[in-house]
Parts: sequence; structure tokens; C-alpha cells
Amino acid sequence: MTVRLESVTFTSGDGATRVPSYLATPDRDGFHPVVLILRGVAGPDDGYTEIARRLAEWGYVALVHGWKVRGTDPMDEPVYADLQGAMSFLGSVGPADLKRLAVFGFCRGGCTRSWQPERTRKSA
Repeated sequence: MTVRLESVTFTSGDGATRVPSYLATPDRDGFHPVVLILRGVAGPDDGYTEIARRLAEWGYVALVHGWKVRGTDPMDEPVYADLQGAMSFLGSVGPADLKRLAVFGFCRGGCTRSWQPERTRKSA
């Protein structure tokens, strides 16, 4: 299956910060489950974009959250604001079905993933 992988930028939930990220979408009609990928502090972009591309091949919309704009070890609150912005952005992606959402992360992204579902419910 062909996929589209593109650099995207969304606005953080703080209303000011622009967050560069990557979006992978399947090249077929219909709504698709969503995976939000939270990167680690030292992770290379190529590895994360490859994961997103593979997920899109399997029929998922995948967003690699680019929180590195916050530096190498940001405080939790700015990252949380970025996740709010990521969710808003994903809501504007036509084939994204946010009712079927998975979140996973590596390193710092794994820690962030552990508190993301509760925060997402509060912002919904």
C-alpha cells in the first residue's frame, strides 16, 4: 500500500508555539485509527518516521509528535500543551478517526504517554 509521509506543523495548546512534526496517512479512502508517537529525548527522526510510515501501510494515521522544539528535557506542562495541539491538529486530518486512538512513546515519550490519556480526557 502506498502512504503519504509529510512534514507538518501544528500550533501547541499554548496558542503560540509551532510544533514541527511528521504525519503519515494511508493512501486509501475511509476513516483510519490514529497513533500518536511520542519520541524520546535523543531519538533520530528517521527511525520515528519509519515507524509512522509502516503504521500508515497497515492502515493507521500516525503523527510523530515533534516536541524537540522544547529542547532536550522540557518540563511536563509545555509538552502537555503540545499534546493538546496535536489532538486538535489530528481532528482536522480528514481520514483520522480519533475514537480509535493509540499513544505510545520511547524514553521520555514513554513517560509522557503514561499521563497522556487522563489529560486527553480532560481536554476533550
